[in-house]
Amino acid sequence: MRYLLLFCICIGFLLSSCGATSKTVYFQCDRQDVQLYINEQLIGSGQGTYSTEPGEERIHLSCRQNGKEVYSRDYQLSKSSSIYYEVSIPKNLRYGSSETIKPTYK
Repeated sequence: MRYLLLFCICIGFLLSSCGATSKTVYFQCDRQDVQLYINEQLIGSGQGTYSTEPGEERIHLSCRQNGKEVYSRDYQLSKSSSIYYEVSIPKNLRYGSSETIKPTYK
């Protein structure tokens, strides 16, 4: 009886560890003055790391400058445990609106 209980506990641990695991997602932006948000959670300025929830398949990246969104994109996560994305934000286009930002020349 004791062995049967121990066997059931071991099987339970094995089955629970075989489920979905979290992933680590790294973001690097070409502009360091931009705050990166994943699913409305701040992860850093210019670069950041986000750990997904087990089973999470899609995340939403929002890049904000001075509180205004300048870039937005959804990412479908791959099956690897760590993922690296480079984010390149166009300098003359503000995503999410029809407003065009005029480039400044020095």
